[in-house]
Amino acid sequence: KKSLSEILSAFEFIDGDCIKLVEKNLNLKSPLSTKFPYYVLIETAGSSLEHDNDKMAGFYQRLTDGGYVHDGVLAQDATQIQTLWSIRENINLAGKKEPATMVKYDVSLQI
Repeated sequence: KKSLSEILSAFEFIDGDCIKLVEKNLNLKSPLSTKFPYYVLIETAGSSLEHDNDKMAGFYQRLTDGGYVHDGVLAQDATQIQTLWSIRENINLAGKKEPATMVKYDVSLQI
């Protein structure tokens, strides 16, 4: 929150098992070729796309330089944004096909 302050609108934690379920059961593909145990989907909604992109790029750079993030993708248009959110939004549907493998956690915090 400190780094993205006024433009942060969503921060979604997704574990690797959920990504595997979506890929396997719904044929949606992660934009990252390397598999990780955890993922984060961050959405910004500032008043200037250029400002948002600059802040996200700087935030991403600090995280990678610090060793906290190993790979990532920044959506470049509405189609890419929808693709990323589709993965997140379809986790429950993918989990219904294998309910014994699904662990659900949904926590909302004021940002």
